[in-house]
Amino acid sequence: MVRVVVSNVAGQPLEGKFEPGSKVQDLKALVEGEWGVPSACQKLLAGSAILRDDDEIEAHAEGDAGLLAVTLIVALGAVFEQLESGSYDSKVAALHILEALGPKGGDASRAAVIASLRDRDADDRCEALDVLGRMAPADDSDARDAITARLTDREWSVRVGAVRVLGRVAQAEDLAAINAVATCLTDNDWEVRWEAVDAIGRVAPEGAAIKAAMASLDDRVSLVRREALRVFGRIAKAGDGDVLPDKVAHCLDDPDAIVRSEAVRVLGSIARRGGRQAVAAVLRCLEEDLDGRVRSEAVDVLGPIAQEGDQHVATAIAGRLRDPEEDVRRRVADVMHSLARHQDQR
Repeated sequence: MVRVVVSNVAGQPLEGKFEPGSKVQDLKALVEGEWGVPSACQKLLAGSAILRDDDEIEAHAEGDAGLLAVTLIVALGAVFEQLESGSYDSKVAALHILEALGPKGGDASRAAVIASLRDRDADDRCEALDVLGRMAPADDSDARDAITARLTDREWSVRVGAVRVLGRVAQAEDLAAINAVATCLTDNDWEVRWEAVDAIGRVAPEGAAIKAAMASLDDRVSLVRREALRVFGRIAKAGDGDVLPDKVAHCLDDPDAIVRSEAVRVLGSIARRGGRQAVAAVLRCLEEDLDGRVRSEAVDVLGPIAQEGDQHVATAIAGRLRDPEEDVRRRVADVMHSLARHQDQR
């Protein structure tokens, strides 16, 4: 058995015992597990000799006691070289090493990741964005500025990544970050706009988020309109549907059936029971919409928002028992069963 004592620059000791035949790479694995320093960033010194990964530990032990004293130095040179000249896979591996190293890598580690945001390859820039977003503390203004700069990247995929990461790292109601993301609501690429709506919905103050969602309901791509409705539905309070927002009402006539269905669902979440405009709008969808998904959503929504005992609504729902779509008929049956059970309990 070889007893190894590793010391770092702060003088902290780490002890381990190794069987004959154990390699230096086994010692590095112990250091990584205990101290969180990736093996690739470890330089182990026995005196002035640098230990190689495939060296046997006992070959460096001193005397019959089988003791080896080792000094650990965190070395980033090889990792930095990978970032500058390696293949995509090599660069990704280097970025993940720096992420795993975390604060132990100091400013140089973070600066290397920030520098990778300017890599000539878009995939490398995207990976660097994700890593920086995970490793930078919330109050790191340099990291946030570097991420914000990628919002105008020439590649749409990088802009998407920048919006997503900025929305993740920005603190609640961070106006600088919110305003930066808001510029992406008019990006030429729909995926960037989609990501911007989602990010603003998570970090912006209620008023700003609703304003962004309302503006995006006019987007030319249906997926963005759907996301804008979801954001509006998450933020708006019950009762906001009493006076039906014109743009939400407009979505009930959207050419995309899923947008119409989402608009019905949103109305159900924000309308108070008995709200006339909301009930009338959803009734129209139940009776006139040509898509079964929209009619199904209308059936589910009408029960909670209609005034209790509203015979007009009850008749309209019952009329859908002969709907051509099986899902609509099933939901109608469920609603009627629920209503009947409620009346019996009374």
